[in-house]
Amino acid sequence: MVIFILGVGMVKSGHGTNMDFNVPLPVKTEGTPMADKTFSQICSGDIHSLALSMDGKVYAWGNNLYGQFGNGMNVGSFSTPVLVKTESPSTFTSSNVKATFDNLSATDVTLVDRTKITAKTPAHNVGLVDVSVDLGDGDDIYKATKVSSYTYAKVPSKPINLIITPLENGIQTNWDQPLDDGGNPITGYTLEYSEDNGLTWQTASQTIIGTNYAVSTPTVDPAKKYVFRVAASNIVGRGPYSDTVEGQVRYITLDAPNSVDIDVTPANGARMSSNLTQVNTKTNSPSGHKLALSMDGTEQKLLNGSHFISPTSGTFASPIILNGSSWGYRVASVGGFGSGGSVELNVVTSAHKWAGVPVKATPHVIKTKNTANTTLEQTTVYYGASVDADQRSGSYKATVLYTAINNQGGWRLICES
Repeated sequence: MVIFILGVGMVKSGHGTNMDFNVPLPVKTEGTPMADKTFSQICSGDIHSLALSMDGKVYAWGNNLYGQFGNGMNVGSFSTPVLVKTESPSTFTSSNVKATFDNLSATDVTLVDRTKITAKTPAHNVGLVDVSVDLGDGDDIYKATKVSSYTYAKVPSKPINLIITPLENGIQTNWDQPLDDGGNPITGYTLEYSEDNGLTWQTASQTIIGTNYAVSTPTVDPAKKYVFRVAASNIVGRGPYSDTVEGQVRYITLDAPNSVDIDVTPANGARMSSNLTQVNTKTNSPSGHKLALSMDGTEQKLLNGSHFISPTSGTFASPIILNGSSWGYRVASVGGFGSGGSVELNVVTSAHKWAGVPVKATPHVIKTKNTANTTLEQTTVYYGASVDADQRSGSYKATVLYTAINNQGGWRLICES
């Protein structure tokens, strides 16, 4: 027996689609419980239809949102006929319901309040899969199958190559995208930082669109070290965090005594003595720094009361041996000084060459380093004085000025009296 229905589709027409037709089409019975049945009555509602077979069974198709099928469930809609169960609806339980994802069976399938089904999906590659839900108790004549689709997805993997660059007023972070986006586009990144080496974390931003972000002071304290990490998100959620990287606001430190004090003992013929000073610098600036030396003003003499020793005429580029009453400095392997250096006490002639310390306006750059040095960089500066018999013995002093200069410009650190 063939049943024809026409009009608005909405799956109620029973011909296997939800399309509208203005000519009669047969209700699809092949492969359904209505196959080979003869019917005595047919009733078509607004969004569902019913048919009574000669053997007293009722079949339904269309929308079952409000339980129109009388099977004790408010689940889904069906574009082909299903058998209306006349037994107690209590026979529909979680054990009656099955779900498959691309023919892989789901587990923990549960009927919730007869209105929805939950299930634990089987393992599957990322992508779109067909889903089939069987609402029945194992008896094919009572089985109703709902076919839909489901997209398998996962969170992204961790971002890679996190790089920290110190700034004068903050910290710049850059990273590369995850190797695996989880099957969906990356929607953003979350950057976190910790000042206790990862025991606790604070969020710098969780709405980053690109693969870089600058954290500025006062969010980060220049006096503290931090570790950073970043995670990517997609529509599924946030993925794992990257490996942590340490960072700090750009800094430069300078530690040096700025007093020159040379003890001399005059004798017939010139006598020369020297000592040394250690100057310590440290910076995390990627471009490194310069260390400069000058007098702290325009006075270039070593003084002992009203007595003094004048600076040598030797220069940074062309240092000379100290003679007569003169004083100067040397730094090994820069300018024209040559290699080596040693402390000398009351020697007739120094084994080294010396230059006069310049005035404050024209300092000498005595060291240049073009990379960061986050451990102390030590520079040895020698100071020497030569005196003749007419010079007063004792301690001769002067104040010098050391300046550490960031190679990127913009700031410097001065060590002075």
